[in-house]
Formats: sequence, C-alpha cells, structure tokens
Amino acid sequence: MHKEFFKACFIFTVLVVFCGCTSIIDSRKQKRELTDAYKSGDLQKAHQIVSEECEDHKNSGDSIMWLLESGLIKFDSGDYENSLKAFEHAEEKINEHDERATINARNSGAESGSAMTNPTAIPYKGLYCDRVLLNAYKAMTYLALDNPDAARVELRRMRDIQKRIERQFSDEIERERKTTNAANRKNNAQTRKLSRMGRRGRSGSVNFNTLMKNRTVKKAYADSAKKSEKAYGNFMNPFSTYMSAIGYLVENNYNEACVDFRNLYRMNKNNPLTTRDFVTCARKIGANVPPELRKIPSWDYSLNDNIVFTIFANGHAPALKQTKIELVLPYVGYTGIAFPQYEYFKRFFKKIVLSADDKTHSSIPLADMDAIIAQEYHKRLPTMITRLVISYLVKETASLVAVQVAKQQGGGAELIAYGATGLYKYLFNTADTRCWETLPGEYQMLHFPIPKDRQLKLNLSTLVSKKEILIDLKKDSRFVIVYIRGLDRKIISVKTFEFN
Repeated sequence: MHKEFFKACFIFTVLVVFCGCTSIIDSRKQKRELTDAYKSGDLQKAHQIVSEECEDHKNSGDSIMWLLESGLIKFDSGDYENSLKAFEHAEEKINEHDERATINARNSGAESGSAMTNPTAIPYKGLYCDRVLLNAYKAMTYLALDNPDAARVELRRMRDIQKRIERQFSDEIERERKTTNAANRKNNAQTRKLSRMGRRGRSGSVNFNTLMKNRTVKKAYADSAKKSEKAYGNFMNPFSTYMSAIGYLVENNYNEACVDFRNLYRMNKNNPLTTRDFVTCARKIGANVPPELRKIPSWDYSLNDNIVFTIFANGHAPALKQTKIELVLPYVGYTGIAFPQYEYFKRFFKKIVLSADDKTHSSIPLADMDAIIAQEYHKRLPTMITRLVISYLVKETASLVAVQVAKQQGGGAELIAYGATGLYKYLFNTADTRCWETLPGEYQMLHFPIPKDRQLKLNLSTLVSKKEILIDLKKDSRFVIVYIRGLDRKIISVKTFEFN
C-alpha cells in the first residue's frame, strides 16, 4: 500500500512541476493584472508586466501567447523596436510549430501530458486569425520605424498566410480526428482491463453528436454559431485585406488594390466604404463595374496621393473563460470537464469623427473581430470538446484502477485513493483559456484628402464627456495613415505614419 501511495504522490508532483501553473490556474486569471492595467490605459504598467512575463515564460509552452500580448502592448506604448522584436520572436516560434513533424518525440510527450492533465500541456500556437494580424501589426510597426520597404514585405507575408490558412486548418482538424480516434481505441482497451480486474467496464468511445445532448455543450455550440454568422467567409479578415490594399496603393499599384477591394466587396456587399473603393479602383484601371454598382460614384480624390487613411481599433476582442460541468458519482468521487468559452465585451464607441478643412468624416465598421474569432472557435469546438472528454475518460480510468489496487491493499488505502484521485482530477480539470486578449474588438476605417492646413481634429463623444484631440501633419507628407486605439471610454493612443 505504501509503495503505491508514494508512487502516486511522486507522479502527481512531477506533473505539477513540469506542466506549470497554467495546468491548475487558467490563463485568464493569470493575465488579470496585465489586462486590467491595459484596459484602464496604464500602458506603462502593462508594458512592465508583460516584459516580466515574457522573460519568465520564454522557454514555456505559453511563450507565444505572452509574445503576442507584448508586441501589441509595446506597439500601443510607442516602443516600436521592442514591439517588433516580440512579434518576430512570436513568428519564429509559430513557424517552428508548423515545420515540426506531425508525430515526433516532443509532440508525443505533449499529447500524453494533455491526456493526464489538460490541453495547456500542449504548447500554445495561437489562432489562425492571430497569424494574419501578427504580420499586419509588424507592417504597421515598420511604418512607425519609417521603413516602408520592410512593411511591404510583411504585407506580402500576410497575404500569403491569408491564402494558406484554410488548407492548414483542414489539415489540423484531420490530424485531430485521427488522434481522437486513436485515443478512443486506447480508452476501450483500458476499460476492458478494468473488466478483467472485476470492475464492470464501459465503452471509452466518444463522439460529438453524443456530447451535444449535454445542455451546456449544445448552448456553447449554438452561441458560437450565432456569433459567427457575421463573419466574412472562411478565415477572411477584412482588416488584413484592407491593409493589403493600402500597401498596393502606396506602391501605386491600382490593379492589385482593385483585387483586394473586389474581395472586400464580396465579403460585405453592404459596406459603403469598401464598395465605393472598389468602384473607384475598377474605373481607374478600366475594369468592369458590376451592373448593380454602376450608379455608385467614384471618390472625387486620389486613393494613393494626398490622402489620409484612418484606422480605428475599437474596444477589445473576446477572451476565453472557463466553463465547468461538474459531477459527483458513487464509487468515483469528483468527475467533471472544463472547457473554454468566449466572453464578448461592450464597446463604448460607435464611431469616431475627424474634422478636416471644415468637413467631418465618420468611421465605418470594417471588421468585427467577435465574429472572426467566433467562427474559428465554432469550427474547432467539436474536436476540442471531444478530446477534452476523452482526456476525462483517461483520468477516470486511471482513478478506477488506483481505487481497485488500493482496495486490494486494505487498511484504509481505498479511502486515501478516493481522496487523492478526486483531488488530482479536480486540480487538473482546467480549461485552456490562452488567447491574444489585447486585440481590438473591431476595426473601422475612413479616408479623406489631406487638409490644406495639415491639421485634423478628432472629435470624441463618450457617455460622460466630450473631447477634441488635434493631430498635426507634416508639411511634405502625401500619404498618411492614422492609427487610433479606442478602449473603455478613452483614447489610448493616436499614431500617425506619414510618407512623401
């Protein structure tokens, strides 16, 4: 009895040490201090916290998550050099994951760890929409560093990633399906062993259709489906496509810009900004304008000269929270499953208004990150939930084996085994809530000619006050990008990137 007891204690200790605290405390709670500082506008504190966390987690499976947070916080703080370093490091690690063989010793160990603990034992590699935005922000960081050539390189990478991710996602889901099938077969073999030990076994097979009978799972699936209805196609992000168009316009390449604007029109045919952009570019290069758009007027100014493009990054993106289904069963003790669900946040701004040459210009919604992220989550949910339940069955089978062995020892061992296995399952029943929490919840766009007095006025009306911010432009700039970050009733930052 003592031998088995100390063996169990040793295994428990090793798992705690090597799987890290995210196996017990979910990521959302770990980042609470950071996100509170960021959302309150205390960028100095957020900068300090995220720098320390990146250093502490540089060799952990959470490093990509912290690097993405670091890159965006430092971009918003104006620390462009270190922002770029963080994004580049995150990109390197993501590429390492992609280039690694599907099955190797390291991944096998990680998969085994996730079965015995939870999915946070597997290194985090981000959502596919994160990868596209990573290169978009790298491009803007290069613009801030007055390196437009490097920015164009990042925009090309962003376009390539946008084209590849649907195929990559399909391949990933197929790998997950094969892993799930293998785990189901393993669980069935384990339950047959229990039967031979005198304990009635049950099938370890799990499928999502069966899990949909659970009210919580069914609601999560329905909610994500409803939220993703506003998405723009498979993994399409209008903001990244618009950034691509701007990159082509900077290069005076109206032909390729027209392709991007045509794609934006297909994503959302009711958007007045991108529809008129498409019509303007099509007429510029002599391309056909769809019959339904022939009455739409072109802009009365050039889209690649003497122009201000304004990006309004509004609110904050959804964050994952932990949802638990908990059960207490006779002879088994605590059983349960924890899985991540997105929480969506209110936006305090409907739009921004900029004044130039005594004219006002209002921003128009372009990309809803709630819908984009919900779409990827919805596609992942069936395999994710299925794997989580299989993980639960692995723990359940292991606990039953431990109890059966302890029962044969006598002397109170069975009671100790109940307590130890119940505590073990409770502590490691933690959802994987890792995500990029500092992303905006929405991107809006507007553009207009550079004013003659080279001055813009940002008129911000909130629920409690009115405010005006002056933005002065350089005398010789001919192409301007203004990036405005709005969050929780205040403007965190206004950045201006100007070119001759």
